[in-house]
Amino acid sequence: MPLNGTYITVVLEIAKDSGDSSLFSMQQAVILSTLFPHETKLTTMHFKLNRTLENKEPIPSKLPMEFHCGFRRMKLEPVLSAETNPGAASEKLKYLRFMRDDQPAIASAICPIVFAPCKVICFTEKSLTSESVDIVAATGIVLPPNPLKVILKRIILTGYPLKCHKKRCVARYMFFEPKDIKYFKPVEVFTKNGLKVRQ
Repeated sequence: MPLNGTYITVVLEIAKDSGDSSLFSMQQAVILSTLFPHETKLTTMHFKLNRTLENKEPIPSKLPMEFHCGFRRMKLEPVLSAETNPGAASEKLKYLRFMRDDQPAIASAICPIVFAPCKVICFTEKSLTSESVDIVAATGIVLPPNPLKVILKRIILTGYPLKCHKKRCVARYMFFEPKDIKYFKPVEVFTKNGLKVRQ
C-alpha cells in the first residue's frame, strides 16, 4: 500500500485476441478512484437539495432514497429541514414534513463522510423501480459535515388550565409519565396567547 500523498502509475493492458475488450466499450464505464483518509468514517452529513421539475411525487421526510455522490451510492433515510437563517453561523434547522418545490431543503443523515465540493443526485425507490427512464427526485450539493446542528420540530401539547396569571399559567394533564415530564422540563412551553406554562 502506498503512503498518503505518493504518486502511483496504473497501466492497463488487454490482449487483442482476448474477449475482454468489451469492458472498454461505450456501454460500460471503468472508474479508478481513491478515498481521502477520513471518508470511510461515519458522521452526520447534510445535503442541500432542490426538487426537480420532472418528479411530481411527494417526498416526505425519512423516505428511503438513493444518494449518488460522485461514484459513491448510499441508501439513506434523510430527515428534511429548512434553514432558519441562511448564510448565518446559526446551527438550527426547521423540521420539514415534505420537500417543497419553492425552497431548497437540507437532508441530514448518518453516512460516510463526503467532502465538498461534490454534486448529489437523489432517486426514490419508486423512480428506480419504474419501467421508464429513471426520474431524478432531487439534485444538490454536499454541505460540510456537522453533527452539532439542531433540527427543531414544533409540536402542539394539550392540557387543562388550572390557574392563569398575568405572564404565566399552570396547566395540568399535559403529561402522564415521569419520563415525559423530565424530557420537557428544560423546554420552555407557551400557550397560544403567549403565557408561559408552569408544569
